[in-house]
Amino acid sequence: MLAAWMASLVVASGALPYGRAIVALLMLPFALVGPRYATVCLLLLFILRMLNPAVLIQDEQFAAAAWLTTLTASARVWWSAIDRRGSLASKLPPRWGWYFASVVLLASWSSAPSISLMKATTFFFVAGATVLGVRQSFSTREQAAEWLVAMWLIVCVLSMTIVSMPHIGYFRDGQGFQGVLNHPQALAVFLAPLLAYLLGKAGQLGLKNLALVLSLTATTGLILMTRARTGPASIVLALLLLLLLRGNVGQALPALKRALKRPAGWLKMMAALAGFILISPSFSEQAREYLFKSASSDDVGGAFEESRGFIIAQALINIDSHPITGIGFGVSESATHEFTVDLDPLTGLPLSAATEKANLLIAVAEETGLVGSLFFLAFFLPFIRRIARCPDISVAWCAMTGICTNISEMTFFSMGGLGLYTWMLAAWALRPDSTPRIHTAIRPVTAIQHPS
Repeated sequence: MLAAWMASLVVASGALPYGRAIVALLMLPFALVGPRYATVCLLLLFILRMLNPAVLIQDEQFAAAAWLTTLTASARVWWSAIDRRGSLASKLPPRWGWYFASVVLLASWSSAPSISLMKATTFFFVAGATVLGVRQSFSTREQAAEWLVAMWLIVCVLSMTIVSMPHIGYFRDGQGFQGVLNHPQALAVFLAPLLAYLLGKAGQLGLKNLALVLSLTATTGLILMTRARTGPASIVLALLLLLLLRGNVGQALPALKRALKRPAGWLKMMAALAGFILISPSFSEQAREYLFKSASSDDVGGAFEESRGFIIAQALINIDSHPITGIGFGVSESATHEFTVDLDPLTGLPLSAATEKANLLIAVAEETGLVGSLFFLAFFLPFIRRIARCPDISVAWCAMTGICTNISEMTFFSMGGLGLYTWMLAAWALRPDSTPRIHTAIRPVTAIQHPS
């Protein structure tokens, strides 16, 4: 029922003239009702922003409407958090404020101070509201899961309905499948946390559940169809970080032995996945293109240089030129990518200033220098450690995977795009729960039930 309601809003926003702008504005009064409604509005706005342009009637008014509702919903959450009893510092650690203060101070040395201040304020305002909203709105982690599962369901189902429609599903580049989202890379980044979550559930519950087997198969197949390498890499990296930060690496081996003793479910999934992939008559060619993408080089190093290497090279030049304070938070200086600011035609206010950065840590060093990097690490390391210690390993793996997608797609600070999705997942893992803390790494968790 919940997924059907969300899907109806998505379909309406794509089918009607000015549909996205109308839906975004209709959310405005609901965002004012309370923190739960405001948090759900943020989730729905993320979906509307990421929709495939091939299935939309384009409307220039949407960006302004979406930001108006986003900021209103965020303000409602903050107001509720401040109005409730208890110190705000107990809900958001003081190091968040110190990092924000450092970024604001460094904006004085930015090549575009107004853009740096706008992006810094928006990031901390909306990211903080996301964490506070999930904490205030849902009494358990499972209640929040209902909305996230509904979102995953509608994107996957709607994407699978257009697999046979290349003019829509492959609209962006004609090679990677993008489904109902606006880019193949966006779909891969979106699906990678879902696959990690399903793998975690499979480790906890086994593969006796047919719905879980089908979900794993479909999600894996869709990720491979995107031909984006970020998704699989982030899942593996997230698992390694979890094993390290949870401090129970030794218990991974017993969990692996238990999984190997139940091979039937895994074999079913692999057989279904093989059938899903081999329906293509040119699988070997697609596999090569998945590894090297559109690069002219036939080796991994050359392919990396053509896809991300030149962006990193430019970032290193900027770091060398501005080692202490950086070039400015949310700012880009590149010989190959022009830094443009989109202004609202009515108000003249900046709506976006897109940048393309290849890696989160390199981008932080480039934009805020040594000073900003130190404050960022003081903020970021405890942040990911708390996520890793989430009692439910599947939720922890899901959220950590969302963060690890920033190894090649820096979206962490983008509250008008995939960054908001990452913070929704992080808030899910950070949310305190009444269930007992379980310290094991990957053993089955019986205290936490699979969300319906």
